Amino acid sequence: MLDCTTGYLIYLERLAIDPAIPRALNFGPRPGGPEVTVGDLATRAVQALGAGPWRHEPDPQSLEAKSLGIDASKARAILGFESCLAAPDAVAWTMDWYRRQADGEDALALCRAQLARYESLL
Repeated sequence: MLDCTTGYLIYLERLAIDPAIPRALNFGPRPGGPEVTVGDLATRAVQALGAGPWRHEPDPQSLEAKSLGIDASKARAILGFESCLAAPDAVAWTMDWYRRQADGEDALALCRAQLARYESLL
C-alpha cells in the first residue's frame, strides 16, 4: 500500500510539471519477487490477520486470473520509481496494520510507525 501511494505521489508531481508524462502508469510489487496467485494472496492475508480456518480450493474452470502480476516497468522507466516491497511483504504489512488496529492500537500511531519503517527502506 505504501509503495503504491509513494509511486502515485511521485507520478502526480511529475504530471504537474511535465505534460508529456503518460496519463496511465501501473504501480505494483517489486519486480523479480515471488509470483502471487489469488489463492496465495488470500492465504497470506488470513494468516497475517491471525484468522482461520481457511482452505483454498482452486477451480480449474475458473476465469479468475491465475496470478496477480502487474507490469510496472513503465513507471520505473519514466519516473525512476520502483517499489521497495515484494508482494508477500506488502500483504503482510497491510494485514498487520489492520490486525493491530482491530486489536485496539491507535490508527494514527500505526500509520506513523509504518511510514517510519517504510522510509528506512528508501
